[in-house]
Amino acid sequence: MTVAAYISRSMNRAGKRCRELMFRPYVTPKTIEGVDFQFYVGSLVGRNWYDAEHCGNQWPEMRLVRDLLVSPGDRVIEAGAHHGCTTMLLANWVGEGGAVLALEPALENIVICRRNIALNKLTNVEAVQAAVGDNNCQSAFQHMCIRPGSDNRAAETVSVRRLDDWIDWAPTLLKLDVQGYEVKALRGAEQILATRPKLLIEVHCNCIPGYGDRVEDLFDLIDWNAYAATALYPGADRPVPFTPDATAWKAHKQFHLFATPNAQG
Repeated sequence: MTVAAYISRSMNRAGKRCRELMFRPYVTPKTIEGVDFQFYVGSLVGRNWYDAEHCGNQWPEMRLVRDLLVSPGDRVIEAGAHHGCTTMLLANWVGEGGAVLALEPALENIVICRRNIALNKLTNVEAVQAAVGDNNCQSAFQHMCIRPGSDNRAAETVSVRRLDDWIDWAPTLLKLDVQGYEVKALRGAEQILATRPKLLIEVHCNCIPGYGDRVEDLFDLIDWNAYAATALYPGADRPVPFTPDATAWKAHKQFHLFATPNAQG
């Protein structure tokens, strides 16, 4: 690293730390895809993701969830709830007859998520601090990612749970946003997948190999004879039909996969 690069990086870190120290949490009203709610912005990340100028009232991914997947009365497991913004939408759409189990590994995030649940007086949401994977264990977690075997003292130790631990919860919709851990999460959901829940998976094509898996491994875990599937690729206005032999995903770092059980499934 050059001296100039080192100085630049140091200044960027100092600037970020200064912004973090100056930040003060706040509550702001939100309207996203027709749902009105109050949102507690508890960190700079939350402000940048959910309340910056580019964060409007339209969210194509969640619009498709509303239109294609979720129904009143659904029981949703949301793995990777972050600060609970999508949780607010799901809780509204499933209604009082449905329920949402919001799973989030990071302590700061789950605290903010629970704050938003309480702020909006949601009685159909349970928030649990946990990551999801193919076995029950403790693991390091940092920058929204599982770090197996990490000895980085800055990493947070989190509980990793198999989704099948919640089989008795009888989910009808499984939503995964686990930053490359999708294959391992689905390997831990064998019993749930056998019940043919609706699926929304944010497939992180660029992150999955970092955990020793292939994107194709994820496709192998889904019974495609039981599902009709579509994919929403970055920059696209609408989803396109998806089959496991599709290749369009290879041009993208990530995409959203929607799957609904067909009549034969």
